Amino acid sequence: GAESAAAEALVDGAELILGPLFSSSVPSVRALAQSRDVNVVTFSTDTSVAGDGVYMMGLTVGQQLRRIMEFSYRQGLLNFAVLAPDTAYGDAVINTVFSASDELGLTVARVMRYPLNIEPGSQDLHIIAKILGDYTQRQKLLAEEIKLYENETDDASKEYVKKLEKLDTFGDVPFDALIIPEGGARLKELAPLLSYYDIDPEVVQFIGTGLWDDQSLTTEPALVGGWFSAPSPAKAKAFVEKFSSIYGYAPSRIASIAYDATALAGLLAQDPAETRFDRIALENINGFTGYDGVFRFPASGVAERGLAILEVGQRDLLMVEPAPVGFEPLLN
Repeated sequence: GAESAAAEALVDGAELILGPLFSSSVPSVRALAQSRDVNVVTFSTDTSVAGDGVYMMGLTVGQQLRRIMEFSYRQGLLNFAVLAPDTAYGDAVINTVFSASDELGLTVARVMRYPLNIEPGSQDLHIIAKILGDYTQRQKLLAEEIKLYENETDDASKEYVKKLEKLDTFGDVPFDALIIPEGGARLKELAPLLSYYDIDPEVVQFIGTGLWDDQSLTTEPALVGGWFSAPSPAKAKAFVEKFSSIYGYAPSRIASIAYDATALAGLLAQDPAETRFDRIALENINGFTGYDGVFRFPASGVAERGLAILEVGQRDLLMVEPAPVGFEPLLN
């Protein structure tokens, strides 16, 4: 296991440990590494294990959401809602949304959860979508608005009533951006359902996480125009092509992270032996560059990353804002 591999590596004189993959293995590996004053670069995405000599290379939902929320703020979106699964992943999303909102001065207008095991096509999903969008209340408001004008005889009132009668609801939802940390078939089910209950993606900006980095989402009209953040597509493509040409098969998602960690170790190995893998070296404020873009480790151990902003197009995933090449703040 990871612990025995780490122990063997340390006995052999390892100065930096790359791994483990799973967060459950980190505490035992950390303890072994600390006994020899060796730092650990893990591939886990569990931020709770980072720090105290453990640096986390994994792409986290926190990195993704902070980037997309900062971008959304610059586009004038100030009121957010979240529709998240009732899972640890959903918890991480909600925690990040609240902390990022505090930092940016945004409002979290609404948070709704749904069970992970909810059946496809379940009426429960319809109920959740209706509640999220105040559908029943907005239907009542529509009926009241029609009643106010339906007996008026002037042309303007008659035209207004005709316009109202074509609507399903009246008034807006209390948010201008909706974060949906979901992917695959469930996302393709949720998006049109939200639109059906008058959470209009032309009015409310749909926002995703790295789970939206999926070409097949372009076939769902309700998701077209949605935003998410991810590593630079050009760099990702270059890595896939290079890996495939060497090994003859497509890499897993974690392969580029492992490659960048190995390249980081190779870069630091060129420094003086007594300091090359210490915390000062790893926490270089200027950061490092890899296939997944620029990254750096703050004292917390959770990597900060430069991610691109992408949009779901009608045929392709479109670049909206390139990944930064350094760590200059995008906000003053």
